[in-house]
Amino acid sequence: MEEADKRRRPCTKRFRLALWWLTYRLPVLDGINRETEELGRKHCKYSEEAWARDRADFQSQWERMLSKRERRFRWYQKHGKVPDGWTPPDPKDPHSRKYPKRALAATLPKKYRMFWPVLLDRPDYELMAESG
Repeated sequence: MEEADKRRRPCTKRFRLALWWLTYRLPVLDGINRETEELGRKHCKYSEEAWARDRADFQSQWERMLSKRERRFRWYQKHGKVPDGWTPPDPKDPHSRKYPKRALAATLPKKYRMFWPVLLDRPDYELMAESG
């Protein structure tokens, strides 16, 4: 079987957890370097061999994590803080905007919650800037 015909193995849960930790638990101002990679690897109880293999196999997920960190850093520079567990949506990816509207709707006063689709018709990043 040729290399192109082989099915790619799916990203492991442990690697996704490590990426999540590097994105949301590592402070926004800390860069990704060897030390921070080691912290993430040890936090998720990864062996060095498995980490190196997964880091090479799942390069697209790694790049996605770096772009999320970059968006979080840009938001921090502009607004002075980033809400926990939130990343500003990627303007090039329509799927990255799906979550925040419902979460923001939960922060509305009760009497307005049923109107959330109309009230939250503005971009998420504008709403997050006003609520913070």
